[in-house]
Amino acid sequence: MKRTTLPIVALTLSAASVGCAWTVNIALYRLWPLVPVDAFPAYQAAHERHFVPLAALLGIPNLIVAILLARRGLPAMPRWFLWVGALLALVPWVATPAYFIPLQSQLALSGPTPELVAQLVTADMALRAMPVTLQLGMVLWALRNTCYREGNEQQRRATTLRR
Repeated sequence: MKRTTLPIVALTLSAASVGCAWTVNIALYRLWPLVPVDAFPAYQAAHERHFVPLAALLGIPNLIVAILLARRGLPAMPRWFLWVGALLALVPWVATPAYFIPLQSQLALSGPTPELVAQLVTADMALRAMPVTLQLGMVLWALRNTCYREGNEQQRRATTLRR
């Protein structure tokens, strides 16, 4: 397996997780106050039924690959850098049971008040969207450095062969 295969897989999964996180934050949660209070429990249940599997389908592989990348390491990157990326991929999974499930329960009881939705949007941005966005940036940087290093190694080998 080439040194770039795992970082490319990590980049793909991280980018998908970022797209999902920002779509939920910008396009879904911000519209919740428009849902009538009496219809909100059914809406919230449908949202959870359809969205939770998608989030798991993207987020769990993203976390696993981030951990594999950190454990395996890359010659062009310090190991701690890769572990920070893995920790960023873990943040949403810790924040969900610790913060978001209780907040979602509160929303189910009181409905999507503008105050609770604002709290949800802000926390979602800080604890879900931003960590995976930063992780994506770190994966891009690691892939860039790995490709640059491999390119330099290939150039050195070609120069050595010509001599």
